[in-house]
Amino acid sequence: MVGGLMAPAVKRDPVKREFVKISDDELDTSPTRYAADSSGDERPARGDIKRSSFQRQQPKAESPPSASLYKQQASKQRLEKLINLIDDDDDDDDDDDDPTSNDKDDGDNYVMEQQDEASEDESEIEGRSPGNGATSKTLVGTKRKDKILQYLGVCSVDSLMADAKIQRDAAKYMLDKRPFRTIEQVKAVVKFKMSRGKKVRHDLGQEVFDELVEYMKRLDAIDRVVQYCDTQGYNIRIKIGSWKMDQMGMTKGNTDDKSDILPFSREPKAMRDHCTMQPYQLFGMNWMWQLYGQRFGGILADDMGLGKTCQVVSFIALLKDQFEADYFQERPWPNLIIVPPSVLENWENEFDKFAPDLSVIRYSGKPGERDELALEIRDAPEEYHVILTSYSQMSRFRDVSLMNKIGINAAIFDEGHKLKNPNAQVYKDLIKIDAAWKLIMTGTPIQNNIMEMVSLLNFLSPNVFGHYSDHLQELFVQKASLQQVSEGAVLLSDRVKRARSILEPFILQRTKEQVLTTMPAKIRKAVYCDMDGGQRQLYDDFVHKFRDAKIHRVRSDGRKNDMNNPWIQLRKAAIHPQLFRRFFTDEKCEKMARVLMKSVPQDILRQPNLTHLTTELKNESDFQLHLWCRDYPCIRSFDCPEDTWLESGKVQKLLELIGGYQEDGDRVLVFSRFAMVLSILEECLAQAGIRHLVLQGETKVAERQQLIDQFNDDKTITVFLLTTKAGGTGINLTAANKIILFDQSDNPQDDIQAENRAHRLGQQREVEVSRLLSKGTIDELIYKACQRKLELAGQITGHHEEITGADVEAEVSKILLQE
Repeated sequence: MVGGLMAPAVKRDPVKREFVKISDDELDTSPTRYAADSSGDERPARGDIKRSSFQRQQPKAESPPSASLYKQQASKQRLEKLINLIDDDDDDDDDDDDPTSNDKDDGDNYVMEQQDEASEDESEIEGRSPGNGATSKTLVGTKRKDKILQYLGVCSVDSLMADAKIQRDAAKYMLDKRPFRTIEQVKAVVKFKMSRGKKVRHDLGQEVFDELVEYMKRLDAIDRVVQYCDTQGYNIRIKIGSWKMDQMGMTKGNTDDKSDILPFSREPKAMRDHCTMQPYQLFGMNWMWQLYGQRFGGILADDMGLGKTCQVVSFIALLKDQFEADYFQERPWPNLIIVPPSVLENWENEFDKFAPDLSVIRYSGKPGERDELALEIRDAPEEYHVILTSYSQMSRFRDVSLMNKIGINAAIFDEGHKLKNPNAQVYKDLIKIDAAWKLIMTGTPIQNNIMEMVSLLNFLSPNVFGHYSDHLQELFVQKASLQQVSEGAVLLSDRVKRARSILEPFILQRTKEQVLTTMPAKIRKAVYCDMDGGQRQLYDDFVHKFRDAKIHRVRSDGRKNDMNNPWIQLRKAAIHPQLFRRFFTDEKCEKMARVLMKSVPQDILRQPNLTHLTTELKNESDFQLHLWCRDYPCIRSFDCPEDTWLESGKVQKLLELIGGYQEDGDRVLVFSRFAMVLSILEECLAQAGIRHLVLQGETKVAERQQLIDQFNDDKTITVFLLTTKAGGTGINLTAANKIILFDQSDNPQDDIQAENRAHRLGQQREVEVSRLLSKGTIDELIYKACQRKLELAGQITGHHEEITGADVEAEVSKILLQE
């Protein structure tokens, strides 16, 4: 049973069988995506309809307009006045009724626009020329020209490729013409290329100049944003600097009076009988309070396992305390918290545990049910301190609209790294939530990625940064690959150190090593597993197929599941032979199909065509066909031997490690990317008599917290099997102190998140992480590639980007083809 305890030799009633064919696409090979989490989605946001380029022809000067035209124009003017009047009334009503309205925003926009206009003289005058209303050329100011000359004098080929959007040969050709003393010399660079046997002129210098002008506009936009943040952050720095505790929770100097260390030096009243906060968590609560007072959003980016949820609960409880102390004239709730669906119940439990007096309502269900909940909240908003919902439940435009009508005080977004891409649909949808204050929570490190930081701040304060959103989005898209920018882009890197320090007040990021001096260590080790002869032969066969440049044209021998994706097949071959069909020959499949047709009623089998049934069986793996034999006694004689599960070197090592853990009283989390692999491991553990639980993508959200609580409470359960995606975020499993990564993710951050399910606040023992690698296989190559990617990413300033599976696959594939 998925998600339940497994005992040896469990039998299932074939009548209740609901067999679902598992394809390679269902093996958890891609990130879990929710309805509102389409980070790679390029659909236009609602209402983003491009204006038509069609222009209506104006009447000629010598032809006076007719009387009918005057009437049409007068009618149009009256209609526009009426629409404006209605809009003004609506705006006034919204401002009066909406507790989140803030007159300061208009001032912010005004200041930003004035800064933009003031800088025009020193940058460029666009679309203007004497005697003409418009021109396609851009007149560039002297200062910007000087910057371009300075840039071209010091930039590398990689930087110019990234910033001017040109190919390597063009960038090298351009820089070979250095030094450039004037812009005219830059524009004069011409490169000829052959096209259809003819020489074609390429005005390379002009193209580079135009691209760099646009690039610098985007950099100027960042400078203005950073300048604004510097001004806004000054007061926050002064306030925080006067505290007698630093952000790591360490007191400054000799402080006898503990009540004077922070503005709020202990837990809010609602939490005092239920929770004792760590010093660094109290600092985080006070930090949120200061930002809230300035109405400037923030990013809580503490390491996974440091209690970000507890800090947020304390902040909301603090708002309640201050309202009761008459600090606020208007109640500071309801507050909206949006979280991934997998941790929705965990958040409810955390509120019950830390602050049970806070009123929390769960906004979820079918669309009609959510509409009723929104109406209930709108009728009595004072009764609900927190509205708790998930990203998938906020997937409709109507959901956002309903929240805005309720009047949200603070909007808090858990796992907020989903919102780092301004071109993603989830970003475009949720930025429309109108709240007095916003906070993003993320356990993914925010390093020296200026685009990511500014993008998140734009999400938090769109009224402030919206004036520059186009430039910022273009700069976000304009980033080269890790290989291209190992030296960094010159102009952008110059801004990063200053920008990082200026944005510091709005980003609170601490690591376990910084704040938990007594935190048990986390030890990582690679464990190499020897494959037996059959698995080695299977793997070598797929290596040969992978190296065949025409692999996609090779005809299948009837085992189509072997040919879907050579990359995935190599990964599977290094894990377990049961993921392929080898034991069940074509002849066996044909015999099994005939027996099933003869012995199993159609209301159970649901496949009246023998040919179709035979084809279905032939497309299954050995493990899937084993499930058929287990479910239908009439074909049990065809089943594979029980010791088949031990034909994987990784399984043998896994059982060896778990046996040692049991003797020492340790408990273990086992992670795999593939749902089917977990099913195989269930069989292995059941045969070995090892009690275990399973949590994977198909486990219902309502059942997940029950499984987590069961594992944490029942010490007789030694093993918890989890898929890396489903079990890698937002859950607390400190009852385990051993972690086995049965197969690794292409993105090392996914594995790190999985590790931190056990290595987090509350862990009392040293945590050991064992990464199983099949010796001499793609496992080793992926492991080394991920380590190199992490090292390279740490060296990059400004253009740091997320390591993706595609990056790793490309690098490893190149190595395989060269061997």
